[in-house]
Amino acid sequence: MNHTLIIGLGNPGEQYRQTRHNVGFMVVDALAGFFHVPWKKRMFQRTISATTTLDEQKVFFFKPTTFMNRSGEVLPHLLRKHPEGRLIIITDNMDLEPGQVRIKQGGSGGGHNGVSSILQYAKGYPVIKVYVGIGRPTHEPPKSYVLRAPSGDDAIDLSIGVDRARDAVIALLQKPLEDVMHEYNRKKTS
Repeated sequence: MNHTLIIGLGNPGEQYRQTRHNVGFMVVDALAGFFHVPWKKRMFQRTISATTTLDEQKVFFFKPTTFMNRSGEVLPHLLRKHPEGRLIIITDNMDLEPGQVRIKQGGSGGGHNGVSSILQYAKGYPVIKVYVGIGRPTHEPPKSYVLRAPSGDDAIDLSIGVDRARDAVIALLQKPLEDVMHEYNRKKTS
């Protein structure tokens, strides 16, 4: 049976739950809700996980509890347990408009510490990155911007982005990567 590991990046704790930096957690929460699967805390893995089966594919959802910049530390155990398959990571991106979704395969972390941490530990495992745009701050430092919950139109755009990313990941589980990239790597639509 094929399998896919899907890791949403974010920070554990109620104070971070609705922040821009936790959009990866929001998307995997939406996916677990879509598939009606419960979350289970895995202390030794330093993750919260959920599992489902789609067609002939086992799908594992993970939320690392290591904080964003150390997200990759969960991978050695996960990849030993699942040595073949593919890895999809979901995270925020300040270079995209709020709500826009972009899918990429391979490449670097692009200055995102959470993605860089994952790639450091992935070591040859095929990685697909699903980015959700959060936009750039205009009047505050990036660190405080990503760790703050959006409001108004930004909150609406982020919600649209979470829904689009959820749908993109579902499509990635059923269609060729190139087809999904063509469909979702466009400007957001309301």
